[in-house]
Amino acid sequence: HTHCVVFNAAVRDDVSTGTLLSRPLYRHKMAAGAIYQATLAEALVRELGLVLTAQRHGFGVEGVPVELSREWSKRREQIEQALGALGSSAA
Repeated sequence: HTHCVVFNAAVRDDVSTGTLLSRPLYRHKMAAGAIYQATLAEALVRELGLVLTAQRHGFGVEGVPVELSREWSKRREQIEQALGALGSSAA
């Protein structure tokens, strides 16, 4: 499990600090996420020799059973239960 974080502060050319323009980042969040996932996948293959499989959202590691991934993904289960209690779904 990983996260991609962008800090909302930067050093300017004049050495002062300020916040980033967040709207362009927000507009491109899906593309940025795809680039992050692709870079992570490439590093896992290159550095650890893992074999990855494409999944609907991201990738899986070949040889890791789906049941094991679900067992370690309790937060998703909690969210789905809370949505169900509201009569909603993640769809």
